[in-house]
Amino acid sequence: MIAELPVVSLNFVLITPTELWALRYPSTNSLFVLERPAGEMFRGAGSAMRAQSNDLAAGASVVVASERLDDDPRWRELDAGELIRVGQDRVVHRSSVAP
Repeated sequence: MIAELPVVSLNFVLITPTELWALRYPSTNSLFVLERPAGEMFRGAGSAMRAQSNDLAAGASVVVASERLDDDPRWRELDAGELIRVGQDRVVHRSSVAP
């Protein structure tokens, strides 16, 4: 029955005190992830959005966004059906949850 339900887009980002979860499903809309090492200030300047954080320079970070926020070549688009989980260690764990 669920196979018969049309899904336009179900992208989401969920943040708890200890984890970040993000899902891209299906391929209708993009979702990107950027893994940054410690020592780099985040300064995104995409086509429609601007973001900056000096606080992110102190440690490694993971940024999730609906579009690339700058021209950093490390931005990676999640695959359709891809779920990521990031714990307090800032390690990105990937799994495929939907075809």
